[in-house]
Amino acid sequence: MSKPDMLLWLSDARGQYIPRDFAKSFVDRDKHVSGVSADDWQTLENGPDDEWYWEAWTSVCDNATVTDENGVEYSIWQEGDCWLVPKGMEWSDRDETFHWPDDVLWHVRSYANEYWSNEQGWIENESGADEFTVTEKETFNLPIGGFWKEAS
Repeated sequence: MSKPDMLLWLSDARGQYIPRDFAKSFVDRDKHVSGVSADDWQTLENGPDDEWYWEAWTSVCDNATVTDENGVEYSIWQEGDCWLVPKGMEWSDRDETFHWPDDVLWHVRSYANEYWSNEQGWIENESGADEFTVTEKETFNLPIGGFWKEAS
């Protein structure tokens, strides 16, 4: 079974109305969204003129879980656009987006920040590559003086 992708929920073209439109975007919000108080829903529905609007939106982004019809759970993330991010995805500073942990690749580096090498040449995983998945990273014993660096 494939892992779910992030879902673009609301475009940043909605501007300050993203929180209000988020609150109004569910046919059955009680069924599909948990972790949001009735007061926060009401505040968002009131729109940006409500003095607690942005505080309510922060609370929703920090605490809400959206569950789709297949049972997949999502968190809410907004930086410009409003996204639903499947739980379990992790932020990548390098790519400035979310990835599944096994999708991130790693290199072994020396403390001089060079690729690690040994007498046989560059460190390689079993496939012959010098990039390691998270699973491989967890089973590989680093050489003395080596550390993991996310591949760029």
